[in-house]
Amino acid sequence: MLNEAAIKAALRAAKASGKAVKKGDRNGLVLHARPTGGASWRWNYTRPTDGKGDTIVYGPFPLIGLSDARELHDAARRLVLKGIDPKDRAREKKRATADTFAQVAERYLAKQGQLKPRTLAKARWQLREFLNPEIGQKPIDEISARQLLAALRKIEARGKIETAHKTKELAGRIFGFAVAEGIAEHNVAADLKQALAPRPDEHLAALTDPAKVGALLQAIEGYDGQPATHAALRVAPHLFLRPGELRGGRWSEIDWNGALWRIPADRMKMGREHLVPLSRQSLAILRELEAITGREEYMFPAIGRKRRSISDGTLGAALRGLGYSSDVHTPHGFRTTASTLLHELGYESRDIELQLAHADTNKIRGIYNRAERIKERTKMMQQWSDYLGSLRASGNGAAIGRK
Repeated sequence: MLNEAAIKAALRAAKASGKAVKKGDRNGLVLHARPTGGASWRWNYTRPTDGKGDTIVYGPFPLIGLSDARELHDAARRLVLKGIDPKDRAREKKRATADTFAQVAERYLAKQGQLKPRTLAKARWQLREFLNPEIGQKPIDEISARQLLAALRKIEARGKIETAHKTKELAGRIFGFAVAEGIAEHNVAADLKQALAPRPDEHLAALTDPAKVGALLQAIEGYDGQPATHAALRVAPHLFLRPGELRGGRWSEIDWNGALWRIPADRMKMGREHLVPLSRQSLAILRELEAITGREEYMFPAIGRKRRSISDGTLGAALRGLGYSSDVHTPHGFRTTASTLLHELGYESRDIELQLAHADTNKIRGIYNRAERIKERTKMMQQWSDYLGSLRASGNGAAIGRK
């Protein structure tokens, strides 16, 4: 049997020899002293479940002293005598008190105060529909990459490839949060980079033939739906904003004197204030609309008493009503139309990309120079509106004033 003096002697011997030294206590309990100066209590035993050899590490010395090690060892031996594997019992206790994936996911979402309500609702839907039924009740630190992949493959099997990718990204953020909080050791979602089927082509249908664009503009002029939707359809080709950025516009964002639409950072995909020069044509459309909805908060309010803007599907439905299905032209397609034709007409790519509010690879420049090349962009936007007017009137690609 060991005592304090024997333990200290073993530690000195291991350090002096540069090799591990093992000193046995009663009933198979062993002190494993390392050359680095550390030591741990261990027991090599035979598992009662399958008869195979295994090792239990009770913990480090001196954090666990001799008497505590003996107490832990006696408890483990009693379990083995009853036919219970001590490691299985330890895992059961851990599971009973462990943080489940669903619990960690809720804590993660609770800390995402900067998320828009729609984004938060979508994340909860992904958890409810796809992740929690499969791995929600499992301790997050015991979930393997294979188990997560099995949940994602079920989404793939339903033909929802893009949804599977987005759900994997959400799971990755939750596992990353767990690692940062010390709840999990590894982000298993990071192991699945090439595991899913490739994302489908994210291209959204858009007209890029000048004559067809002219015909679309003529059709929009003949739209006989509600005024806010009509105005949104009329002004969208001139501004090529993302549909959500357009339809969520507030009258307070319009600088009439400066002929600018200042969209705040919290409404932009890239999280930066965006300046949209307003051409004479754009201003005229908005002035007409102001006479109708100017007393509302939103420029394009939905029908009804609720103070909200037109919905995601309103513009798409309006285009379909004009005969333009989603595989021909979409509300988002106005951005592609503008980008394609302006590049073909010889405009500076950087001006086009700035006006599209695409991500700036230089993050510092993107944060501080929101008005970069505003004079050039203002000129481009006016000439673009003039060009659209000529297309609508003639239905062909009339000349546009070059830079």
